[in-house]
Amino acid sequence: MRADRSALVSLAAVSLVLLGIRTGGAACDPTRDPDKTDVANARTAVARACSCTGTSRQTYLRCSADTLTTSLTNHDCEGVAQRCAKRSTCGRPGFVTCCRTNTRGDTRCAIRRSAAACTAPKDGTACSTGPESCCDACTATGCASTSTTTSTTMRGPPCGFDCRGMLCPPGEGGVILRSRCGCAPLPACGSSSGVCGGNCPAGTEGCHFDTFNNCCLCGGP
Repeated sequence: MRADRSALVSLAAVSLVLLGIRTGGAACDPTRDPDKTDVANARTAVARACSCTGTSRQTYLRCSADTLTTSLTNHDCEGVAQRCAKRSTCGRPGFVTCCRTNTRGDTRCAIRRSAAACTAPKDGTACSTGPESCCDACTATGCASTSTTTSTTMRGPPCGFDCRGMLCPPGEGGVILRSRCGCAPLPACGSSSGVCGGNCPAGTEGCHFDTFNNCCLCGGP
């Protein structure tokens, strides 16, 4: 009886040790090293191994997951790094990362179908830049970009297209170009007292009056 009790105590002790091994591993903290560098290096490996454009969404995410499995030192960080891949424009042609800042100064990133769809919240601001993932696109106050982007407002919606909040580089404004919103040096194509004027991108026929849609727009080549 005493031997059986001793065996049970030993088995319980071994079980606790094994449980500690399973649950005692360090959780991922991507804000501090070594996990911060580990995640950054693994994401760099994903960028090198997985094509962001010219591939399907499913193919990109599968490639990212496989690459993270082999490149991460702390595998508890796989979910953190893969979330950056999931919150990206990769495998989504035309999509952009959109940084929206509200009146309280809070900035959040969202994936939008186009730059034109990246609109500001009420009385706030919005911008869209090059980084494909929301993990890289925004700062606490707006877009993480070497150049400042701002949202501009057109009178509209002209020709059935609402270009309000169109994101253009400084000195440029929203225009209707080839049945979609685009950017042109200010003053962008628009109307003043019913007369079309302004600048259109190179290669277009310029700002002109569309009699069918009753508005000013930039034409095709």
